[in-house]
Amino acid sequence: MTQAIAVSNPNSSKVKVIKNKYDFLEIQNILKELRPKSINKVSLGITSYSNRSKQGRVYGTMKKVPSGMVDELRQFLIDNHQTVLQESFLRADKRAELKEIISIYTKNQNLVLSGLTPAEIIDQLLDAVAGMGPIQPLCDDPMVTDVYINRIDEVMVKKVNQPRTLTDIKFNSLEEAMELVYRIVNSTGQTINRGKPYANSSLGNLRVNMLSKEIAYESEIAVAIRKPRTNIRISRDSIINTGQASEEMINALQAFVEGGLNILVVGPTGSGKTELLKYISGFIPNRDRTFVLEDEPELYLKTLYPEKHFVSLRCRQSESGEYTVDYDMLLRECLREDPDRIIMGESRGKEALQALKIFGSGHPGFSSIHAESAKGAMERLILMIEEGPNKLSTDAIGRLIAKTINIVVFQKQLKDESRRIMEIVEFVDYVDGEVIFNPLFTFKPQKAHKKNGEIVKIEGSHMQTGYLSNKVVNQLQNEFVDSSLFEVLTNPNSREG
Repeated sequence: MTQAIAVSNPNSSKVKVIKNKYDFLEIQNILKELRPKSINKVSLGITSYSNRSKQGRVYGTMKKVPSGMVDELRQFLIDNHQTVLQESFLRADKRAELKEIISIYTKNQNLVLSGLTPAEIIDQLLDAVAGMGPIQPLCDDPMVTDVYINRIDEVMVKKVNQPRTLTDIKFNSLEEAMELVYRIVNSTGQTINRGKPYANSSLGNLRVNMLSKEIAYESEIAVAIRKPRTNIRISRDSIINTGQASEEMINALQAFVEGGLNILVVGPTGSGKTELLKYISGFIPNRDRTFVLEDEPELYLKTLYPEKHFVSLRCRQSESGEYTVDYDMLLRECLREDPDRIIMGESRGKEALQALKIFGSGHPGFSSIHAESAKGAMERLILMIEEGPNKLSTDAIGRLIAKTINIVVFQKQLKDESRRIMEIVEFVDYVDGEVIFNPLFTFKPQKAHKKNGEIVKIEGSHMQTGYLSNKVVNQLQNEFVDSSLFEVLTNPNSREG
């Protein structure tokens, strides 16, 4: 009579039958197949270490803390100290705070590893849940703005006002690089796996986008880390001295902000839109209650200007969508908070129409979008709004934009890595598919200096090219803005006296 052994998994309804001719190794292989798989390729505590001895959780002689211990700690931190966990990836003070939390946790759990001292256990647990591994020095460098992992042996970096450069940092293996990815993803409660081979996470002020080998088919990994700064790198003097803008342009921007005009900052990725938004936000009167809405935190205006009445809100995304807080919801909620002004860090989609309606209803503010020119900003906004559920015609959308957005500032990073405000224009109207605008300032390149075939310096100058409309001049005057700030933009033929 044939004997059989039934092997089952409590989490599985399948049962495999092993005939008595199977040897022990085959039984082990089948048991291994039945073992639950982690969605992140690292154990997430499938084996419950909490079920072990409560008198002293001795794991045996070893030199590395087991993954189960790490996973239980990580879940504890996500449940109870997620903000500290996420901010510890960059901030030394938060990392020290996290270390103290882990120290208390290990004592309360009575965790013991005979091969490691209590201090070594704490250090290993800290590195396992919050360290950035080989790229930690890059993340700690205040001059670094972006880190790119293109392959395990190709880590590039971008520093302030410098092009991307290759570093000598390398990962020992794909597994080591992916451990860093999982560490980041797990700390935010997200997942990355074969079914979802991508993740976008925020760790304090770090923004991390990650792709795994299922879609990064040559390099098997692609990671981009952006480090938004909580300070501001530009000032009035630096803007003038570097040729980013002229003194007259800065004065005009100050007048536009103080006068409550709606301003759109435009430019491609890396052009410095965020820094410019930070700078002109400093012109907002202290008394004005200003709500700052962002997809991901980048502006940190309350940190920059603690004396001002800034309230910062961010969108929140969940993989299920159940708890998603998008721009539409933030806009609705901030309107209930009695705002004087609203700043939207970046307009990317359907929220653009809602923002226009708010900007045009007595809540002035500014935002930014990706576009290649001031005119391109109009086309980009129209396209974003048309992709939404509205029923407006293209002409109606164009007129709404032209009547709502007063000033467009287009900035670009040139081939010599310098950033220049290329043009400032006033939107006036939209007629027969064309935007009508007053060009106010423009940058004229004059000469390019090359070295080894590469452009290293571009010479040029800013020029005034037009005047403000009487409508905008009247608004600035009615808001009692210092006339010396915008006098050069007032048409001499329309000046009184």
